[in-house]
Amino acid sequence: MPLQERLRVHTLRTILKWSALTGAGRSIHCEICGRELFKGIPVVWRGRLRLLGSAAGFVRVDWDGKNTLAFRHVEQEVCKAGSR
Repeated sequence: MPLQERLRVHTLRTILKWSALTGAGRSIHCEICGRELFKGIPVVWRGRLRLLGSAAGFVRVDWDGKNTLAFRHVEQEVCKAGSR
């Protein structure tokens, strides 16, 4: 496949991915400060949970309970919580 065609296909995939995220994606917020970290779509595939849309952010994820995940900022200076 020529380079120009590969770039066109990649651009089309990127546009479709971001339009799906903005339309159907759920806002994921920081557990501590409440700010939005990213918009994502959870997908379970072959025994793994993938969050489409989370590749751009630096996020720490921990199990909060048996079936819940807690999302937080990685850098403490980014999270503007009063309790830190």
